[in-house]
Amino acid sequence: MELKRAESASAINESTQTSLLMDNSQAALQHYIAAGTSDNTRKAYRSAIRQFEKWGGRLPTDSSVLVRYLIERAGQLNPRTLELHITAISQWHHLQLIPDPSRTPLVRKTIDGIRRTHGKPKIKAKALRLEHLVTMLSTLQALPDSNKKARDRALLLVGFFGAFRRSELVAITVEDLSWEPEGVLISLPKSKTDQELDGLNCALPYGNEPICPVKALKNWLGWAGISQGPVFKPVNRWDQIQD
Repeated sequence: MELKRAESASAINESTQTSLLMDNSQAALQHYIAAGTSDNTRKAYRSAIRQFEKWGGRLPTDSSVLVRYLIERAGQLNPRTLELHITAISQWHHLQLIPDPSRTPLVRKTIDGIRRTHGKPKIKAKALRLEHLVTMLSTLQALPDSNKKARDRALLLVGFFGAFRRSELVAITVEDLSWEPEGVLISLPKSKTDQELDGLNCALPYGNEPICPVKALKNWLGWAGISQGPVFKPVNRWDQIQD
């Protein structure tokens, strides 16, 4: 009798451990699937799905519904936007292990036709030039000294000469800075163009005083007393530096 009880308890314990392992594996799987897509891409996909459902679509869907969606929205949305919507719907079906209706020849031909009929050249923003930067810095220089003035000057110069994206600028921390006799080395552990997390390095050398990013950065850190954590902290309307 005691042996049977022991065997029963052991079986229950083994079953519990197996269940926990399966739960942990499922959680790990969800984590890695989420990590396989950037946050911005996930947001774009969610927005696309919402617009499809607002139109009247439901997931899962089929190719005939997708074709009707494309035809009705073709004159309202840019073809590139419509392609993003179809990609989002396609990804949803893939993750649910459901046949992808967007791969049918009818859907692909409809997209091709919309692109040829309504496609327009992509409008690119004009590049910020050095003379524009100098004008902005001159405007800042004319303002009374303040936390915001010191931060914005460093923000403009580091952003311009480092060619950083907005998301990269706000992610820079003091720990990412390596000061050298020639200037500063900024190491980014993560970037939009570095999805594999190899790390990116940007060297900013000393330059002419009015437009030197290194001196502006040093001045801001000293002015604000920032010795760790985020470099470009927010400044509220009362000129108070926030966390």
